[in-house]
Amino acid sequence: THPAFPFPVSAVRHGAEYPALLKPHGVTAIKVENSTYALLSAINDNSIQIIDITNPQSPHPASHINQGTEYTNLEKPQTLKAVQINGTAYALIASRTSNGIQIIQLEHEKTT
Repeated sequence: THPAFPFPVSAVRHGAEYPALLKPHGVTAIKVENSTYALLSAINDNSIQIIDITNPQSPHPASHINQGTEYTNLEKPQTLKAVQINGTAYALIASRTSNGIQIIQLEHEKTT
């Protein structure tokens, strides 16, 4: 392998399986435990698409987050960055229209 000779491995597109990818703008990646995730901001969807890219030849959707009651600063999301803070993964998303930043904890225990 050599960076001078790149080749395509896989691709994903906006659609039923990836509903939050209309006009993607920003992308970042983060490793959470044994998995690697790509996070993409979608300007026209006011959302963030999270894709499991642990196996780059076979990416699959992990989740998506839309502007709404809980996520109030995702209108026209622009830049995003994934960070680890004290061992916990977070996404930081800047929103041009909301004039703010949305902070999302990526590791969260689901309650029933």
